[in-house]
Amino acid sequence: MKIRNTHTLLLLLIWSQSGVAQNLGDPDCETLWLVSSYSTNAIKVFDGCSGDFIQNIEDNGWLRGPQAIVDDGQGGLLVVSEENGRLIRIDQATLTIDRVIAGDDPETTEVEIAPLDKPTGLAVSNDGRAFLGSFTQNQVIEIDPVNGDIVGTVISASQGIEGVDAGMWIQGNQLYVPGFDSSTIVAVNIAQNSAPQTLVSEGSNGLNAPRTILVDDQGDLLVSSWRGNQILAFERSSGNFKRVVASVSRPTGMVLESPGVLLVTSDQVNDVKRIRISDGAVIATPVPAGGGGIRGGTWITVIEKVDVPTESAAIDNHGFFLIGVGNIVERSISVDSMIYTTGGQWGVDLNPAEIGEQVWGTVLIEFTGCNQATITFVSDEPVFGSGEYEIVRLASSPLGDACEAIGFANVEDFLWMSGHWFGGADRSGEGFSIDVINGNQVIVTWYSYLPQALTMTQ
Repeated sequence: MKIRNTHTLLLLLIWSQSGVAQNLGDPDCETLWLVSSYSTNAIKVFDGCSGDFIQNIEDNGWLRGPQAIVDDGQGGLLVVSEENGRLIRIDQATLTIDRVIAGDDPETTEVEIAPLDKPTGLAVSNDGRAFLGSFTQNQVIEIDPVNGDIVGTVISASQGIEGVDAGMWIQGNQLYVPGFDSSTIVAVNIAQNSAPQTLVSEGSNGLNAPRTILVDDQGDLLVSSWRGNQILAFERSSGNFKRVVASVSRPTGMVLESPGVLLVTSDQVNDVKRIRISDGAVIATPVPAGGGGIRGGTWITVIEKVDVPTESAAIDNHGFFLIGVGNIVERSISVDSMIYTTGGQWGVDLNPAEIGEQVWGTVLIEFTGCNQATITFVSDEPVFGSGEYEIVRLASSPLGDACEAIGFANVEDFLWMSGHWFGGADRSGEGFSIDVINGNQVIVTWYSYLPQALTMTQ
């Protein structure tokens, strides 16, 4: 059975456990930091102001050797998982795994082939094009960020680069690619599909094993030179060396926290430093060595907390239904497995192949009259709990009238159970549909709402 976590109850249950992004960390802080902990196969979440560790992103074991984490511009974060060749999407609002875009999907029985061996780098253009790089194949491809299809090859092997690393960067139409093994920086115009050009030649001005490239607020190309233990600045158009920005032990990932300020990770020190670009000074080390359990810190990104409270009013009344087939014993209905479905979409977006089922719990309906009963429920999901209450027939019906005419104690068949039932005025807006389908079996559908603990967290 294949279950997709796409705006379903199952996903909402995960949200309620891990917390949506805007509820994590200091409520007065508007950002979070995500750090790839390569050696522990984890993405670490830190408060974007204090640097305090908050949690790991739960990945169900899908990540192995996480590298680049890039905003897809569509409410998601794309993560490159090097050791298993996957490109994975994380929902930015919930910080939970959405799906595998490319590579083997553990939710299917098929074995999907990875588009590249040992992918590391990823960059997404302003118009949504995604470019994925391979460390071992020395290639960069364009990949569809939705379905994982290969669009084309941007850089082939033997085109001036070896060991494509995680920190690729797009500025305008130029894609900049670091070559760890070749100690070069290659640039290619993605609008013209032109041949790649070596912008910074091997070992230029101390460039040694570059890991990450970014363009700062002054327009300079900043590069983390891993073996050189430096951050270097180059002129973006010409590749001419400008200066040493800072000395850092084994720098890997970099991101602009604010104009003139870098956050820098190290896969050896496993910390996060705040560095002033103008003079290279380490302003602070908000995440100390090994903070949050970082081992092999290869990437850092800053994300804005997703502000969704304005949507909660519409979600507070989020409808939810359960369905199950039960057995009739005397004047009671027992349903051992009430289920809900997952993976659905409204209207034309509905894909039957993505619909899954999840067991919710049990329901017992004990009739005390032709038009009255007591319902008792026990859910497998703690947030729903257990309980019981009285229900009555929603509206008079010929079946109920016939039962009354014969007398509840005298009725011999069970057709009178069929109909629509609800919990009275105190439970207006929800109810039950009961359909007797043969002598002693019945379909029970329960229409209700999500608990407040879930509805407030989309």
